[in-house]
Amino acid sequence: MAKWYRELTRYGFAAVRERWLNLSEMIGKTVSVMFQNDAVSGEAVGLDEDGSLILRTATNQRKTVSAGDATIL
Repeated sequence: MAKWYRELTRYGFAAVRERWLNLSEMIGKTVSVMFQNDAVSGEAVGLDEDGSLILRTATNQRKTVSAGDATIL
């Protein structure tokens, strides 16, 4: 974790984001994200510039999720 914090402070989020996208098993899969009493589901398609998860819903809408418990369905 300390290594990635150093990467973040030295080079910004782009390097960390790229590595996360390369290692994530979630990208390209259908996920559900639960936050408090709300849930949203869709295909995980990436991370935006602030680290929020980008989902494509069944109605082809783009949703960004910045907090919650994500589960691959």
